[in-house]
Amino acid sequence: PMLSVAISQSVAILIFYLTVYVFTRVLGFNPFLRVTTLLFFTFFSSFVLINTSFLTESLYISITLAIGICVVQYKKKDSLKYWIASCLLLFLSGSIKFVGIINLAWFIPLVFDWVNLSKADSPKTISTQKTSTIHKMAMLVGLFASSIVPLAFWFYRKRLLIGGTSSSHHFFEVFRTE
Repeated sequence: PMLSVAISQSVAILIFYLTVYVFTRVLGFNPFLRVTTLLFFTFFSSFVLINTSFLTESLYISITLAIGICVVQYKKKDSLKYWIASCLLLFLSGSIKFVGIINLAWFIPLVFDWVNLSKADSPKTISTQKTSTIHKMAMLVGLFASSIVPLAFWFYRKRLLIGGTSSSHHFFEVFRTE
């Protein structure tokens, strides 16, 4: 069992470094800054701890950065495949960690762009604007579904296993009527 855990952790660390490298390329970092970023993640004390213990942190951070890559690529290329990939990664991040819903923050600039662009449209584009608005609403529904469904599964699993939302935190204890 320890060998399989060590191999999976090694793969997660490799995925992490690959994701950091791709993220710095997508953001347009020069090669020196890319290497500096990779060295920062190698020698920063928190990441040394994360990479030497068998946690899901490396994989979760990789998925978080991959969501960022997909969102940036969607913004640059306006391709639906990047949106779908980011929603799938959002679902995966929420499945790995309860706090995966925080990755919705990557999408805030896109939503603000959509709101500002729809206000600036001319009256000539009303017929195409309606289609694009419906399309954007469908994309937002998919986005929120991919973030809420894992959260609902987490709550349901916790409810089944321990009878509440958490064994160490008592979030909703105030509402109990027992």
